[in-house]
Amino acid sequence: PFNLVLLGSLLLAGCGQLNTRQLAADIETEIEGQGYRISLQSVQCPDGITQQEGVVFFCVGTVTTDVDFNIEVQQIDNDGNVEWTVDSTRIILNLADLEAELEAGLAQDVGTRSPVDCGYAYRLNQPNVSFECNVVGDPLQGQERITAILVTVDGQGNVQWEEIRHIQGVLEKTADNVE
Repeated sequence: PFNLVLLGSLLLAGCGQLNTRQLAADIETEIEGQGYRISLQSVQCPDGITQQEGVVFFCVGTVTTDVDFNIEVQQIDNDGNVEWTVDSTRIILNLADLEAELEAGLAQDVGTRSPVDCGYAYRLNQPNVSFECNVVGDPLQGQERITAILVTVDGQGNVQWEEIRHIQGVLEKTADNVE
């Protein structure tokens, strides 16, 4: 999962408690700033969280009414610093996770691991909308160069992808792979 560490931004709301209102605002700003066309209605975190290393709790990000996702928050020290993650769901894609999956699948196909760059940290799942992730270094398989991966998410949230290859100056797509 994509991790973000917020350091020094969580002033105490009360003695020994995290300022979860500030945390929610910080998370919302980060997701919107690192996401592809993501605008959140809100992020809500529970009140009364004791400031203590190792404590894990969940905030909820809301995209629109009745469309939300969980954000796992873990305190990394006793000073109120936290690390948070957003796992891929039917609502939102964690593109760092997707990139790792695509890199592993590409390594199986080509025999060498090449970095994949989808451009952002997060993207809302939009059924049947495709987007491209770049393959860094254009790995070769025979006379073919793999330059990108076309990603599509179906209505059930399943990710399908196909390699975009250049063959002697001709662009070609391979058969679908399903993750």
